[in-house]
Amino acid sequence: MIKVFESDVLRYLGCHQAPADENILAHIRQLRAALAHAATPKSIYQLWPCQTGQHTVVFGGITLYSKHLARHLNACTCVAAFAVTLGAEADTFIRRYSISDMGKAVLADAVCTAMTENLCDHAVSQIAQDPAVYGWHPTARFSPGFGDFGMAHQRDILTLLDGQKRIGLTLTDSHMLCPAKSVTAVVGFRRDT
Repeated sequence: MIKVFESDVLRYLGCHQAPADENILAHIRQLRAALAHAATPKSIYQLWPCQTGQHTVVFGGITLYSKHLARHLNACTCVAAFAVTLGAEADTFIRRYSISDMGKAVLADAVCTAMTENLCDHAVSQIAQDPAVYGWHPTARFSPGFGDFGMAHQRDILTLLDGQKRIGLTLTDSHMLCPAKSVTAVVGFRRDT
């Protein structure tokens, strides 16, 4: 199971400086335990050789248009596209609290966000163990919506990964992922530092 740390949840709540109230911490622990039973975390990835231009990244038969992504992957010769989701149950988990207790709904959303981010970190760790890139140096992950990497590229990534069939991910007309607590991203790999 993917861990959810209280410090991460508090960060997503904006509680950086002040110590958290014991009542809030108790609610976070309760929600974290409930989410462990409700969520169905899934992840998928695939590796490809990549080529970067000044404003483009090409891999897997697609071209992604983003100067920021091209710069991010500049020294990389291989890229992984990946997708993670907590599943529709996480959306239901948050929605249930939003009907009865908005305070708990905000906490539930932060707990789900922390779990999603930790699931992304876990996915990158798993990709780095793939024999094709083991020992290579990964970049930070880069998702559609960062910089000039347009949200429309989520469709490209989901199509390459067959995300709907493999882990149940779909997109709205405005390129938002469903279930909501999901992420698509790319990570570059290079042989040297």
